[in-house]
Amino acid sequence: MSLKDKRREIKKILRSKFLFLKLKLKILLGYKLRVCFFVQETQKWNAQSLYDKMAKSNIFEPFILVSSMLDENSNRNSYKDCIKFFQNNCDCVELGYDDNIKSYIDIKNNI
Repeated sequence: MSLKDKRREIKKILRSKFLFLKLKLKILLGYKLRVCFFVQETQKWNAQSLYDKMAKSNIFEPFILVSSMLDENSNRNSYKDCIKFFQNNCDCVELGYDDNIKSYIDIKNNI
C-alpha cells in the first residue's frame, strides 16, 4: 500500500469516526435526527416497520416526502392516492410537488 493510499484510508477512518461522534453528541444533547423517506409510489413502499420504529424512538424524527412521478402511467397510483395512502399510514407527511402549479417544491424548504 502506497503512502497516498494509507493517507486516504486514515482520512476516511477519521471522517467516519468524526461523523459518529458528532451524531452521538447530538443524541446526548437531545437533538432528534430528521430522516426523510422520499417516495413516489405506494407499490414500492416496504419500510413501514422501519418508519414505525423510528417514530417511536427518541432519537429519530422520520417524515415522508411524497413526490410526483414525471410520467404517471395508468397502472400506478396517482399522486393524490399516494398522499392519501401515506397520510393514513404515517404521522408526518410532507409534499414534494405542488399539484396546482405543476411544479416540484424545493426540498430545502422541507428540511
